[in-house]
Amino acid sequence: MEPAGYGTFVALQDAETRELKRNGNFVGLCIVAMLAFQYTLRLLGQLGLLTWLGALLVNDTAMMVADMVVYLLILVVPTVVVALTSGQRINPFPSKRVAWRWWPVLVFGGMAIAIVSNLITGWLMTALSGFGVQAPEMPDTILPSPISLLLNLLSTAVLPAIVEEMIFRGYMLGALRRHGDGIAVVLTAALF
Repeated sequence: MEPAGYGTFVALQDAETRELKRNGNFVGLCIVAMLAFQYTLRLLGQLGLLTWLGALLVNDTAMMVADMVVYLLILVVPTVVVALTSGQRINPFPSKRVAWRWWPVLVFGGMAIAIVSNLITGWLMTALSGFGVQAPEMPDTILPSPISLLLNLLSTAVLPAIVEEMIFRGYMLGALRRHGDGIAVVLTAALF
């Protein structure tokens, strides 16, 4: 004889298992779709089917724009397609309103973290240079022009921040969060 409420417990456990499988499949499909799209573009390039693109990349500015487009194609398109086709209704930009009084604290706190991180990186590079490790050279796409500065800011700071937040903190964390914040954060960080 089954205890009272046992059937309800089993039904809830089955529903939770199905939800976990659905969310796990969503995250896995996103990663597989990103990799498939990336390798498809690489294969097209190796087969010479993208040679026409080389004619458009006449300077460093065009190359940076092309890099940003490829970045968007590899990460955003597969994730959004998987989200739409799998029926996931997750807000890619989940947010809670932050009171205005916290904005200066957050902005200056972020700036302080960036400054401290740069200092630590500088110290580490100095220490590692004693062992023969050389600091990476600045890319030659940074030209002394406002357009170059704007494109570099977009391609290295703004675009990755928005896209990675949308995919990893929005879609994937949102899908996994129902199974516990700790699990969701660890899995999302590992995938990132």
